[in-house]
Formats: sequence, structure tokens, C-alpha cells
Amino acid sequence: MAGAEAGKLLRSLKQKASQWWYFLDHPQVPPDNNLAERSKRLAVTKRKGTWWLSFSLRFRADR
Repeated sequence: MAGAEAGKLLRSLKQKASQWWYFLDHPQVPPDNNLAERSKRLAVTKRKGTWWLSFSLRFRADR
């Protein structure tokens, strides 16, 4: 990493340090976003499953 890029990264990390460690001072805030990821999972899985079903039905209809 070039010196200028490293400096830019370091400045950015310093500016956002309070956000990175917010969960340490606030125990009610989880240190990860697993709940948000899990809440999206059903919709994404359903969307992918629906796509595959429609694709396979069209493929069979073309035969």
C-alpha cells in the first residue's frame, strides 16, 4: 500500500473510531449485524428459489 493510501486509510479509521467501538460502551448494541443479515435471508432464499423454479418450468416447456 502506498504511503498516501495508508495515510488516507488511517485518517478515515481515526474519524470513525467511535463508530467502530460503539458496542463496547452500549451493551444493548450487538457487535455484528447477524440479525439484519438473517432477516434478509428468507427473502433472498425465496427469490432465488422462485427464479430457479420459473427457469426450470420454461426449460421444460421448450422441450
